[in-house]
Amino acid sequence: MNDLAARTWVRRRPRDTDQLPAEYWFDGPVSPRASRPVAPLRRLVLWDLAVLVPAEELDTELHRRVAARVLGWPSVAPEPAGGRTDPELAWRTLLRNGVPAARAAELVPVVLPGLAVELAGRGLSRRDLAGVPAVAGAVLAAVGRIPGVGQAVISGSVRANALRKIRGVGLGAHLAADVGAYGSEQAGWGALISLAVQRAVRHRGLTRPERTVLVTGAARVAEAARCEDLAVVPAGSSCRSGVPDLAEAANVLGGLLAPARKPSGDKTCLTR
Repeated sequence: MNDLAARTWVRRRPRDTDQLPAEYWFDGPVSPRASRPVAPLRRLVLWDLAVLVPAEELDTELHRRVAARVLGWPSVAPEPAGGRTDPELAWRTLLRNGVPAARAAELVPVVLPGLAVELAGRGLSRRDLAGVPAVAGAVLAAVGRIPGVGQAVISGSVRANALRKIRGVGLGAHLAADVGAYGSEQAGWGALISLAVQRAVRHRGLTRPERTVLVTGAARVAEAARCEDLAVVPAGSSCRSGVPDLAEAANVLGGLLAPARKPSGDKTCLTR
């Protein structure tokens, strides 16, 4: 799996892919710098999309359907996503269906565009979006109003599916599509986090932010963030297993994003 995690998924357009959503073909350019002045990027918030739009059942179903189509026989149900990226989940699903590891790695680039095609044809249902926190839009809007704070999304889903989820719940106005990182680009969370930070910096035309905070409820994502020296705010779509919900996490996030207080100037020393 180490080779898989280290691989960058370069998506050259194969033949007969007219049915792929246009959003799938994204090879890295970020938006040009804004023509109007923007506040310096001093703090950056990375949102794990699974916190804003929890859709583990949907992702599992997509992988089952696509694996069956690629293999030509009914697919064994994949294991729960559990914070895994689409490349890793695709690889593990193929292994569960008896595909040798080397062949499974070769088939992953075939599965990834299939996930985008499957969701484009299937669409999103109310059930798929039932777990979206009611406060998600308000929290993103509040963070977006803080001077010097930027925000972006990271997602283990392929880009087209991640954007479909974001737009499906009305969060597209708060999260720029090209300032983020997606599972169709990298298999490992550490690489996705680094990529998202680089794009946010280039988008604002500035140096690395003084502080970057990742909001996630997945242990493997949090571990990767800490390895990249990011602060982590635990959050889930609802209160469960001791993980704060998004509203509670927003309060913690507000404290981390608050500008540092300047010294009062009172240098009175206490003496015995």
